[in-house]
Amino acid sequence: MTSPSLLDLADEQYVLLTTTRRSGVDVATPVWVGRDGDALIVTTARDAG
Repeated sequence: MTSPSLLDLADEQYVLLTTTRRSGVDVATPVWVGRDGDALIVTTARDAG
């Protein structure tokens, strides 16, 4: 079995991206992902925090 790469995420329609605020609180945001050649494109709604 091979290790997954970031580009393997492009096979999914959505992924959950979790960032951490300075206060230490985690914030999960659903994002759309896609592939552009060897690049991973990540986007979310304009009004997402």
